Amino acid sequence: MERVVRLATLSVMLLLATAASAQRIVIRVSTPVLSRGLSGTVSLAPGVTARGALVEECGKDWGGIESVTLTDAQGHFDLPDVVPSSTHYLRVSLDNGERLLVKVEVEKQATGDLRLSFLPHY
Repeated sequence: MERVVRLATLSVMLLLATAASAQRIVIRVSTPVLSRGLSGTVSLAPGVTARGALVEECGKDWGGIESVTLTDAQGHFDLPDVVPSSTHYLRVSLDNGERLLVKVEVEKQATGDLRLSFLPHY
């Protein structure tokens, strides 16, 4: 009987661990970001960049994938051939499953590159 209880307890613990690891965090930035293009830096925390993050340019409301790149060792990315005066939808994904969804308004007169962060936006 004790062995059955231990096996049942172990099974429940494995089930809970699996369910916990399946949870994904998605951060959606509600306010569009103004930029001169689709290049910039992805950060995890102040001074900590996201090396190897997947950056995807998606269709409207993050549907489909139009172009893809990975961040370099410094967290930089560049998606070339951007149409100015247009709205773009970027999805940034980390290895742990976290995702950042950002709407970008591209304008020629905008200054600076994109700075995308997984930090909470309060």
